[in-house]
Parts: sequence; structure tokens; C-alpha cells
Amino acid sequence: MDITLVIKAIAAATVSPIINAVQRHKTVIEIKQKLGINSAQPPEKFDDVYVHALVEYGFEVNNDFDNTQLELNLKFFDNQKIRKVFYKTFSSAKTLDFNYQEWNPLRDEAQKDRIDVLQVQKFHQAFVDVAKRSINPGQHITNIQLLERLNQSTEPLEQSLYPDEFNNRQLQEHINQFIEPTEQSLYPDDFKALIEEKTKAFCGRVFVFKEFDDFLKKYPKGYFTVIGDAGMGKSAIAAQSVSKYKAICYFNIRAEGRNTPDQFLQSIRQQLINRYQLQNAENDNLPTLLTKVNEKLTVGESLVIVVDALDEVEQPGSGNLLDLPKNLPEKIYFLLTRRRYAQNEKRLLTEEVPEQQLDLTANKYEIWNRKDVTEYISTFINDEQEHPGLKA
Repeated sequence: MDITLVIKAIAAATVSPIINAVQRHKTVIEIKQKLGINSAQPPEKFDDVYVHALVEYGFEVNNDFDNTQLELNLKFFDNQKIRKVFYKTFSSAKTLDFNYQEWNPLRDEAQKDRIDVLQVQKFHQAFVDVAKRSINPGQHITNIQLLERLNQSTEPLEQSLYPDEFNNRQLQEHINQFIEPTEQSLYPDDFKALIEEKTKAFCGRVFVFKEFDDFLKKYPKGYFTVIGDAGMGKSAIAAQSVSKYKAICYFNIRAEGRNTPDQFLQSIRQQLINRYQLQNAENDNLPTLLTKVNEKLTVGESLVIVVDALDEVEQPGSGNLLDLPKNLPEKIYFLLTRRRYAQNEKRLLTEEVPEQQLDLTANKYEIWNRKDVTEYISTFINDEQEHPGLKA
């Protein structure tokens, strides 16, 4: 989705120079919803914070420019090269103060593109403001917890319950936690490199996540399967889903001999034990593990398990691939990917468990697939280092 067009379309409806806080909050939320951003959760990685900042910057300066200049500014900040410069500077700078010379590379890029340096400073401030709200990334944190955390600091700090009172050093230390993401607790070591590779240049596929989000809302549990031919990005969707839904995961990889039920169960079991601190679960089968997890889930919480490439599983017999359960406890969802096969070759049999399939090759998704290809090309056509052949 074109972030620039979304911001312009929504912000244009509130061009009055005097906008009260309620209307502003409502509009920003609307923009984020259209972009698929979960406003209920703090952003947790650099890219998440960056997109949030882009939205908020676009809204804040909407009344300062005509549409042409606003679009130029937004495209400048949303450019992949500028993101990389911002990332490199922000992660290495010793201060968050934009006036220091460490921020010169970003100012230089702005001058090359004839972007007012003041606008770069405003975007920088928007990024910092979003980051300040992201205490304990990916989780909600109470004021009491925040105060306890701040009181552990070795430097004096004004006693405030609000992250806006952070000094630069403390904020930088906090942000560094997700500038260099510590995903060890989220990604199994076996798949960490694969997930990072598949997600670093991920874009599009909004329709897939919308349908899965609707599935999560509609059903108390279930199996959701993404189907597609080779090269359609099923593994990238799976990897992005792990990040988006904080999912437990397994990627079947035939070439590496990592595609059997025993390997799958061993990996999933260890991930569940680690995340939910399950006791006496070292020899449990998958249904037993999921029952124990269900007992650990809080109100409103659910678990998504992503399993990629079912078509690469090596398993004789006619039972469910990877011995996936016929029944599921409530609040447990599987997101599966596979290539197409004949209906009589189906290897997922369930009992009163909701199932839904999304076939990427279906005619109704053709326009979305073309849009995703267009977006990918538009985003990376000038990235000579990572995509040298794309421009040609």
C-alpha cells in the first residue's frame, strides 16, 4: 500500500488549522488501520516505529504544505535509501539531539533532494516520540512497572510516570533494544536467519493478513491455509506472520532434511515450553502441549502457530501431515502454507475445527498480486546493492 496516498487521502479531510486532540487521535488511528498497523500495541522494531513515525509526521505537517510538497516530503522519508541512512545514524549516534553533527548524513541527503532540513528534524522528532511510547516493546506496561524500571537507573531522573520524561541516554538505551532486535525469544535459532531474510524486504500481501485477521475474529480456533505455486511468496508470508503475530513456527525445508513429524514436534515442543514455562512437558505430544498452553493464555490472548511448506513434509501413511491435531483447544490457531494438490490428496482431517483456505492463484486475488508486484518493484528499483537486476 502507498503510505503517501493513504496519509494524503485521510489527512485532507481534516485540513482545518485547529484540530482538537480527540479528532487528531481518531484520524491517526484511522490512518494506521488502513495501513494495517495495530495501534493497540506499541511498535516493537525499527521498521514498525519508522512507519508509525511516518504516519504521525504526515498528519502533523499536512496543513503546512500544498499536496505536491507534502507528497515529495513523504516520498523522501519513505524511500528505502533514506530509511537505511536513518537506521545507520540513529543506531550509532551517541545523542538523540538532531543538532549534533552525527546527524549530518541525513541532513546531506535532504539537501540533495531539496528537502527542508527543518522537515527532517520534525520527522526525527516524530520518530523519537513514537519510540518513547514503545516502552517494553511488544507488551503493555503499567505506570508502576515503568517507574520501577526507571528507578533502577544509576543516573538521577526526574520522578515521572511518563516516558516523555526520559533523558536522551535512557531513551537511547531503550531504543537500542529493538534497533538491534533481540528476537532470540521469538525466533528459534534454526529459523532465525531465514525469517530475517524473508522479512527484511517484505511488502504487500495486505489482503492475506486481512483475511487471516478476520478468521481470528470470527472463530475461537482453527486452521488457516495459504496455498500457492512455487515462487509466490508463501514462505515470506509465513515469516512475516511469525513476526506479526508473535507466532511459534516451523519451516519445512526438504533440501536440509528438516521436514519430518519428529523434528517438527521437537521444535514446537521446545518453543512452547520456553515461552509458556510448561512443566513436565518434555515428552508431551502436540495435543497435550496445546491443552497446557490453553490453560496459560490470559483473557483476550491467543496463540498462532505458523507451519510453512506442508508439501515438503516426508511422512508415509495417510494421517494428518506432521500429525497435526484433529481437535484444537480454543484460542489456538494454525497458519499453514503449501502448494496446491488434488482434493483426494488432502492430509488435514479435522473434527469440528474451523478451516479456511486462501489460494493465491485464485482469480479474485489477481489484482492484489499485481499491486504487490508493482509495490515491490517501486520500492526496490533503486536499491542497486540488494537488487542489482531489478532496475534492468
